[in-house]
Amino acid sequence: MARKYQPSSFRPGKTTPASLVIGFLFCVGFPAFWTAVAPLNYVQLSRGPEGVRVHKKSCLLFVIPFIQKSIAGVRSVDDRFHAGTYSRTQDNQRKVRSEDESFLVFHNETDQLEVSVSPASIRAKRDQVEAFLADESQRELSLLFVPNWKFSVFFAIPISSLAVLWIVGMFLQILQWLGLIKKPKAS
Repeated sequence: MARKYQPSSFRPGKTTPASLVIGFLFCVGFPAFWTAVAPLNYVQLSRGPEGVRVHKKSCLLFVIPFIQKSIAGVRSVDDRFHAGTYSRTQDNQRKVRSEDESFLVFHNETDQLEVSVSPASIRAKRDQVEAFLADESQRELSLLFVPNWKFSVFFAIPISSLAVLWIVGMFLQILQWLGLIKKPKAS
C-alpha cells in the first residue's frame, strides 16, 4: 500500500527563529554596519559660563547615537585634510584612488575634538562655526556633518529602509502572536 503524503511542518508565513536571525542580520545588521562606517555626526555648539561647549554624536542608522564626545572651553577651530592615495589592484591592471577625507578640529587650551566632514562641505561648516565663535550673542548652533555623501546618504538611506521594514514586520508579527491582528484566511 502506498504511503499517504504528509506535508512537512514548514508552512508559508510561519516565522521560525532562523528566519528572525537572518532577517535581523540582513535588514538591521547590514545597514547598521554601513552607517557605522561613515556615520552622520550631529554637532551641538552652546555658549555657557565655561565658554563654548561642543557636543558631537555619531549616529548609527541616522538616529541611534553610538559615539558621543564633548569638549568645553572651545576657543578656535581649524580643519585638517587627508588626500586620497593611489594604489594598484591585485592584478596590477589599474590604479584605484581612495576617498579624500577632511576633519573640522575644535580646540580648547589642552584638548581637541575632531569631526569628520565631507571635503565638499568643509569650508562652509568652518565658516558657520567661526561665525558662531565670533558672535557672543548667539547661544546655540546645531550642525549636521556628513563625512561622505555617497556612503552616508545616497547609499545608506535605501539600505536603512530595510531596517524600517524589518521593525514594522516584527511589530506586526508580535501583534499577530498576541492575537490583536487576525491572519488573513487563505482562499
